[in-house]
Amino acid sequence: MAILDIDIVKAVMNVMDEYGDRIRYDYDRFEEALNDEAPQLMDECYLVVLGIKAGIFDVMIFEENINIKGYQENVVKQLEITEEEAIFMIAIFQRLIKEIGYYFTVADMDQLVKKSYDQGNLGHLSILARSYFKGFGTSQDYEKAFEIYSYLYGLGYHECAYYLGMMYEHGYGVEMDKGKAMLYYESHEDDLTCLRLGMIHMFGLTDKKDLDVALKYFQKSHESEAYFYSGCILEYKRNYSGAFQAFYKGTKSFDSNCLYKAATCLKTGIGVEKDGDLAQEYFKYGYYLYNGDCTYELALYYLEHGIFAKEKQKGIHYLKQAAAMHSQVACITLAQFYRFGQHVDASLEKFDYYLRKACEIESENQKALKEFAHEDL
Repeated sequence: MAILDIDIVKAVMNVMDEYGDRIRYDYDRFEEALNDEAPQLMDECYLVVLGIKAGIFDVMIFEENINIKGYQENVVKQLEITEEEAIFMIAIFQRLIKEIGYYFTVADMDQLVKKSYDQGNLGHLSILARSYFKGFGTSQDYEKAFEIYSYLYGLGYHECAYYLGMMYEHGYGVEMDKGKAMLYYESHEDDLTCLRLGMIHMFGLTDKKDLDVALKYFQKSHESEAYFYSGCILEYKRNYSGAFQAFYKGTKSFDSNCLYKAATCLKTGIGVEKDGDLAQEYFKYGYYLYNGDCTYELALYYLEHGIFAKEKQKGIHYLKQAAAMHSQVACITLAQFYRFGQHVDASLEKFDYYLRKACEIESENQKALKEFAHEDL
């Protein structure tokens, strides 16, 4: 099972740190520097350079939400590469953009807003309001976002109900009022409002928890998170076949959590007929998308099925990458390996390092669990 290595991200960042970000426009020089930086990753270097030459990286910088499926289809067609290579390229560029922290500013936002008001262009106003809400291309300004969204909603443009609901629910740019938030969410059914209503009922944010109502809303949404939550609820209800089908829908948009859950079902045969090959494919895609659980599963595959020392080393390599992605179980496994000298040289120092890292991840997970339901989607 050949797997492209996400360590290429470090190599690209090292090249950009040494030569400056704009070296990517000098294709030959960039390619030479990258090959020198990562001679062991020639396939990965080729794909990165190919994508940068085709302008895919620069286009992605200006995308607020990356549609992996859409990009994959276009890249396969444009560059004549495999679906896996396309997913890898897109995932690597997505990670690079996140790590480097590219930011651009839309010039004359106030003029654009005024022009859109004058022309009565509700679609443009919605985009500009979302830019203020997200802080994408301009400084985040909830008050301006609220003003525009309220104007649009008053004209019957109810697609903005989700954002008005979020602002009232959390007090963004307006006084917090959870009752008004629910009125907005319930006034217009779309993918985002149904997702949010599902989460509210799943976590009991305004009243008591109601998984049946939550599931009803999740199943009306086409957001990948909704497929994931639907699957989790169905799994909890022991409807394993239904859970797999929900996770499977999420894999179509390359949601990394759905990829992991669907792969686990395929690996164990719970809710679906066993298919080890497809399970490994999903774990691999999840690895490209920096999912620590998927990466841990790849590590186990090589450690359990590897015959030669080189394959075992790959397992340790993926295990360390999973730990870097905050996989607690990977940290605990590495701690045990270093304690007893299994697959690695015994080291009390590294045993202590990974054990402490596992404890830190546990603390972070507990904190995130308390805050998660209240975060802006």
